Amino acid sequence: MGSYPLSSFLRDLKIPVSESYCNHLISSHADYPSLLSFVDTLDRLGIPNIAARIEKEQLADLQFPYVLQLSNQRELVVITNPKDLTDNKERIEDWNGVVLHIEPTPVIKDPENNRLYRRERFLSIFTYASVVALLIPFLWSAYITFSLLTIGIYAASLAGLVVGYLLIAKDVGVKFEVVENFCTPVGRRNDCERVLTSEGASFFEFVKLSDAVFIYFLCQVCCLAMLAVAPSWSPTVLNVLYIVSLAAAPMVIYSVFYQQKFGAWCKLCLIVDGLLTLQLILFFVWSGFSFGGSFTPSIITTVGGGSLVIASLVLVLKNQMEDTLSFRREASDAARVRNSHLVFHQLSSTTEAEVKFNSDIRVVSGSKDAPLKFVFAGNLYCKPCGQQHEKIESLVELYPELVSIEYRFVQAKEQDQVPNSNHYVLEYWMRNIRGRDNERDLMNKLLTDWYKHIDIKKFRALYPMDNDTPSEDCISIEKEQVAWTRRQNIIATPTIFLNGRALPKDYRPIDMLAMILSLANSEQAKKAMYKVPETGVKDLV
Repeated sequence: MGSYPLSSFLRDLKIPVSESYCNHLISSHADYPSLLSFVDTLDRLGIPNIAARIEKEQLADLQFPYVLQLSNQRELVVITNPKDLTDNKERIEDWNGVVLHIEPTPVIKDPENNRLYRRERFLSIFTYASVVALLIPFLWSAYITFSLLTIGIYAASLAGLVVGYLLIAKDVGVKFEVVENFCTPVGRRNDCERVLTSEGASFFEFVKLSDAVFIYFLCQVCCLAMLAVAPSWSPTVLNVLYIVSLAAAPMVIYSVFYQQKFGAWCKLCLIVDGLLTLQLILFFVWSGFSFGGSFTPSIITTVGGGSLVIASLVLVLKNQMEDTLSFRREASDAARVRNSHLVFHQLSSTTEAEVKFNSDIRVVSGSKDAPLKFVFAGNLYCKPCGQQHEKIESLVELYPELVSIEYRFVQAKEQDQVPNSNHYVLEYWMRNIRGRDNERDLMNKLLTDWYKHIDIKKFRALYPMDNDTPSEDCISIEKEQVAWTRRQNIIATPTIFLNGRALPKDYRPIDMLAMILSLANSEQAKKAMYKVPETGVKDLV
């Protein structure tokens, strides 16, 4: 197999990853495109992996499949069997010695990935259903008008639509491994890319060759599919398509002469030229070597109007897709700077420092020895606090050994009531959660249930205690938490600190996901371009 995105390889392994989300995580990583960006993304998604630097002679001994990163850092080569090693022999000459082995997993913990994965599956099913909905009448129309000539016309139209789709996908940056290998022989330049992005491949400044090809054949396929429900329209529709194919003939001549003058040949473009020429010959034979035929104005108007609508929709949707992809690239470039642990350290060094907390009793979720310690100053009656609590707990769930969260609450809404909301939550924690093996899970559920209702009566029903009078320790810690929020001058909740400093402005807990590993291992990250141990092949077999 050749080179293609890591996300595609993960999907091939039946790992439920969102391709767009995975690609964004990689491209927005502060160390993109080094192997660290791939490894950290896999770790964040909870996909077991191991990276190692080995000798080329050891490749044949590795367990398949695995991924090799070439020296240009942007290109991955997937090896699934011994034949792939042979087929990619020239590519591997540029291999940097680093191999990445990935273990398939059926579960991804990242909720954002799972949400986008479900959406991508829905869109994929919808797309396939749309294709089938178009192909069924198209094939039926081919059946009821069966002849060698019409079958040739239908087959050329369908082949042209497929090539047009590949062209338009290539134009917006969606790459298919088979197409890339076809367009770019090993060790040679990508002439398809050069031709398609050249000035002569655009019309009226905004309509590209790929757009015209896809629209042309899509309109053809739709017109031919329409004959399944209106077979009496067949003579007029085929005559219209014949006239259009005559009009397309000069484009074939232009394409060939332009590529010859440009000094590069696009294989996909040559296939399109061949299909257009073949169709013209077939239409000419079908018409009896004449240029006349049956024409019905109402049918011509319907075909012309429908084609105009199709062309407009394709151009609008394609332009929106290009804008979206461009925005994503710009967002990834901006996030790459934002996600740098060096930039974060510089910004956080100027933020407010955390004042001393005068109590040994701390409400902590996660490992108390975690290198990254968050302090969450919240209000039990604050909905945004509930939303951010969910986000910040996801950090602990993904990185339980690296992240911990300490909760401190501002003065309770019903401050004169005993027990007030602060008392009740803290007392329940002290009696039923503190010190348990699953303390983090229980604490997370406790606060999640609180923020779900934000009602002390409902909460007391969910979490009853025989005697809800707060203990002296509970009263003491609640008092110190409130006093700390006043000393800290907490005026908005939630306010979040990390390792003694307030999070920089515009940084939210969810933004920290991209930096957890680099922040926790910042000293190691400074020492090497790749976070790859000098381990041997035995770790990968």
